[in-house]
Amino acid sequence: MGLMNTVLENAPKESSSQKTKSVLIVDDDFEICDMMSYMVENLGMQVIVARNGYEAIEKYKQNMPDIVFMDVRMPEKDGCETLKEIEGFDRNANIVLLTAFSADKCIIELKKIQQVRIVEKPFEMTEIVSILKSM
Repeated sequence: MGLMNTVLENAPKESSSQKTKSVLIVDDDFEICDMMSYMVENLGMQVIVARNGYEAIEKYKQNMPDIVFMDVRMPEKDGCETLKEIEGFDRNANIVLLTAFSADKCIIELKKIQQVRIVEKPFEMTEIVSILKSM
């Protein structure tokens, strides 16, 4: 956790007058969820975790998070389908897809019809912190 602590120490904290930002992390990999949750909480943001696309849609509707980090390959409902469904009821959804397979058919199709933000696995936590700081 040494490098992560250095990344977190250099990230600005939110002032108490700002609304606490919320981050939905959607991944079937428990280690990724735990690692990202730790980092997000240490940045003073609220963490919401979902393990698949169906759960992500339900938690998105309940919480309307400021940003979503979502794995592409998940059981039951993949990240591409979930992204489309969320954007169907919230056109302003801020979704970042996480994938080790940027050549997936669904990613290529999404790129043809819209601008999508993709972070390739394995990713550096500094990349996630940078995205969070830009919100």
